[in-house]
Amino acid sequence: MPLYLLTLFTKGDRANLGKAERSDLAGLVEVLADMWKGRAKS
Repeated sequence: MPLYLLTLFTKGDRANLGKAERSDLAGLVEVLADMWKGRAKS
């Protein structure tokens, strides 16, 4: 599975991600994993 850089923050730019941001990233990770699984089966 390839490595995806999903987000990058400079130190001091953000202390923590909000709940909505974490949910968005989790959804994106799920979509990427599903796409990769579908491609890997071919």
